[in-house]
This record gives sequence, C-alpha cells and structure tokens, in this order.
Amino acid sequence: MSSTTRQQIAEEAARIMLEHGERDFQSAKLKAAKASGLIDQSALPSNQEIEEQIKQRQVIFTPDTHKALIYNKRLQAQNAMIFFRDFNPHLTGAVFDGTASKYSPLEIHLFVDTVEEVTIFLLEHNAPFQLSERKLRLGKNEEITVPMLRFYADEQEVEVTVFLPKYKNHSPISSIDGAPQRRANLKKLQKVMESDSV
Repeated sequence: MSSTTRQQIAEEAARIMLEHGERDFQSAKLKAAKASGLIDQSALPSNQEIEEQIKQRQVIFTPDTHKALIYNKRLQAQNAMIFFRDFNPHLTGAVFDGTASKYSPLEIHLFVDTVEEVTIFLLEHNAPFQLSERKLRLGKNEEITVPMLRFYADEQEVEVTVFLPKYKNHSPISSIDGAPQRRANLKKLQKVMESDSV
C-alpha cells in the first residue's frame, strides 16, 4: 500500500468516526478501505494515524464549534465526577484528550471495592443503567476484566469503568498509542478547563 493510499484511508476513517459516530477504530478502517476500493487490508493505518487525522479535521473544519463542544462535555464530566465523588472518579478518553465528537461518551474510571456499591448508588438516585464487562490491558502481560456501567445524563452517554482501589496507579493501556491512558481526577480536570488545554 502506498503512503498516499494509507493516508487517504486514515482520513476517511477519521471522517467516519467524527461524522457517523463510529467508535471502533478497526471497523472505521475497514469501512474506509472498502470505500476506497482497497482489497489488500494487510497494511491499514494505525489507530494513532487515525487519531492524528481526527485532530487535524477538528482544527481545520470545526475549530470554534469543537472548542465549545469540548468545554461543554468537560463541564458535564465535572458534574458527573462530583456526583461520583465518593468513588474517586477520574476522567479519561476523548473528552479529556480533547478529541471528542458530539457522539463521544464521558469515560470515567471509579475505584471501589465492589461494583455493587456503584449500582446501589445509581439505583438510589433512580438512574437506569446497563451493566457489562470489558477487558483491559495493564501491561504487556496483564489483562483484567472489569465491570462497566453505561447510562445517560441529560442525553449525554456516560461509560463508567469500575476498578479495585489497587489499580488507581495502574492506568490501562490505550488502544490508540499503546501507552497508559491519560486520566484526571476532579481537581486536575478543573485546572485543564481553566487553562483550556491538555
């Protein structure tokens, strides 16, 4: 695959993720490759290349509206973290990194001994939720399965991943660049919002 074709697929995958709400990088790559008529899919662009294209599109096409969107989503995240303040909430993902689209959920990590403490808390506040599990990598040789709760607050999707307290200083590996996920507690998020940068 030529570098030009690879970049075109990365650009199209980024467009699909931003404009159609596709969250899975691999799915976006395959859709972009199909749209480009690519048969050999052995050298598709990396997640990081697509992430860079997402950032470029946001800067070029929607600089003002994107800045407002990020601020509003971070404000919603702040409110959610205050709501979950007893569970040591940390924000991660596209909202914290500043690459979120209108479809992006708030991704919040909680640290608590049992997921039941969180589910009871939500039930007490009449907040309907879906409970599932997700697998995360903590390093090259460690993978864990953790509970995840999904719910909506003021039409904003929220994904809450529940960790044992011992994992507070062990951030999961990002599927984008292979580095530990960046995340922020409430105080750090508020500083980011004040400086309007990450």
